[in-house]
Amino acid sequence: MSYFKTVMLGLDDWGSAALLGRNDLCISAACGLVRTQRDAGLKLWAWQRIFLKGVGSALDFFWPGHCEGAIGGDINRANSTLALLQEPHDGNR
Repeated sequence: MSYFKTVMLGLDDWGSAALLGRNDLCISAACGLVRTQRDAGLKLWAWQRIFLKGVGSALDFFWPGHCEGAIGGDINRANSTLALLQEPHDGNR
């Protein structure tokens, strides 16, 4: 992933933390979960759900499949982080 994309994803995560109280998924993935009614675990207020539906609709209008792709991207990112954290280490680094 390019440096620019990494920084943009970091800003997206910050936005998710500020708006949703979660920094473990991007806003686009949250939009996808709301739009497909898989958001029960997010525990959102009504205004957050309305906001995410609107943003998700706009994203998928301009970039079809964007929100569903973001869910897959967040899954891949979580798996990559998990693999990194589970690597053996010597503790002296």
